[in-house]
Amino acid sequence: MEHLVWCILVSLTVAANSDKPNSKTVLPNTPESSDLSGFALEIILSRLESLSHQFQTLQQEVQKQRESNDENRKQLQQSHELLAKMQQEMQQKHTLSQKSIADIRGVLSKDLQQKLTTLERDHKQMRNVLLDIELGSYRSCKDVPLKVSGQYKIRANEASLPFRAHCEQEQFDGGWLIIQHRFDGTLHFNRSWTEYRNGFGDVNGEHWLGLEKVYQFTKEHNCELFVQMMESNGTLNSARYNAFAIGSEAERYNLKILGTHSGTVDILAGHKGMKFSTPDRDNDPDGHHHYALENHGGWWFYNGQNTFLNGLYRNPFFIKLRFFLGSSERPALKFSRMLIRPLN
Repeated sequence: MEHLVWCILVSLTVAANSDKPNSKTVLPNTPESSDLSGFALEIILSRLESLSHQFQTLQQEVQKQRESNDENRKQLQQSHELLAKMQQEMQQKHTLSQKSIADIRGVLSKDLQQKLTTLERDHKQMRNVLLDIELGSYRSCKDVPLKVSGQYKIRANEASLPFRAHCEQEQFDGGWLIIQHRFDGTLHFNRSWTEYRNGFGDVNGEHWLGLEKVYQFTKEHNCELFVQMMESNGTLNSARYNAFAIGSEAERYNLKILGTHSGTVDILAGHKGMKFSTPDRDNDPDGHHHYALENHGGWWFYNGQNTFLNGLYRNPFFIKLRFFLGSSERPALKFSRMLIRPLN
């Protein structure tokens, strides 16, 4: 940095004396001004080349680390402190490079400015890669290298805090984030707006992940939705939608996007656009009923409870759930699970 400032001062001195006839400005014990100008450019190019080399080296290290992730989870744990140190060093280098960029941008040629912009972009990409391999934190269940279902830390985007979630990695080609799971009635779903927003239950057992987490996740990723259900008589049903997203809390977490259905039952037919309601927050379009209060659970209600996965258990085994297929009411359910996954 001191060399750079010195070179700029020399260039300014040469420019100031260039209009004087027969003037020849040479600083004590320094080369002539024309050589100084070339020398300054060499320093700048050398610095840029050094930065590029550092980025390439870091990319190679990250690739080796990612390969290590696939082979052995234990090695990931052992390398966690090293990765944290690398992130800290990268942040320090980023701060230094940003300061250097601000200092030299005014004296760079258009070509060098383009190269510098490329380096800035590469640096951002490198930082994202380092975040992606941070132990236990993944942008989605599809990014988890292990094909083992269980609890993982997921973050919706770089700016958000990670949250714990259950990933289904072994069925349906893996990569699924579970947002609702019921199977034994140990957890009641007659909850407030705040609880449905933040989530409740144990992600390794019965739980509701939380509307805000689902909103942030579907805002960041183009998702599909898969719903599994088992009726009280043992019949298995499923519904799959090739697009799914909900709105923000200001939009009452409405069922904003619902794609084409496939599967045995279209349980969300007619629910697209509906706002989420809870016993303490009525957002139903029907002004004559408060369906969440009447049925003791939160949902995107439409025309009563055509589909409702969060109702009361009537005994230790069966969920009081109704949905219609044609004109026939289906039996109650003893199991339900809602899963989402990025499409790419």
